[in-house]
Amino acid sequence: MQKTKTGNSLEEKLVAIKELGDKKEEASFKLLLTSLESEDPRILLDAIAALDKFKAMPGAVSGGYAHQTANDTRVVKPFVKLMNMKNILVRLAVINQIGKFQDEDVFQILLGALKDRSSLVRTRAVEVLSDWDISRCEDDLKKTLESERNKKVRKAIIKALKREGRKNPAGGL
Repeated sequence: MQKTKTGNSLEEKLVAIKELGDKKEEASFKLLLTSLESEDPRILLDAIAALDKFKAMPGAVSGGYAHQTANDTRVVKPFVKLMNMKNILVRLAVINQIGKFQDEDVFQILLGALKDRSSLVRTRAVEVLSDWDISRCEDDLKKTLESERNKKVRKAIIKALKREGRKNPAGGL
């Protein structure tokens, strides 16, 4: 078993994180937020998944207890930091989770993800944004389309813009 700096094995920490996701208590929520400070991608991925089970995302209610309001940034701020991680799976997990909540801070994270170094993250950000009101980010998508070289990302952008009924989503490109 791999030991961490605190002496607990990584496996023990991962099990504890998963168990926290089943609890509906403020203390569990805070511990999961603390887990988002880890540098270990495995811990981060499990913490993100546990938060999803816990329904502790912006605007979510879990078991009748409101952990978040639309303006509560307890989850969003750590996710902004995680978008700078090298691990693509962590960045994708963040996009998948935050995309469920149409909040201004989340919207800004998604716009930032259009410039991510990974085409997979950029594509997923476009897909998530396409579920929102595209008119809010139409100019950003068109600007990204002009400079984007990856065919899959370009295709996702064109598809998102077409969903809004535009006949020429590339803006003449």
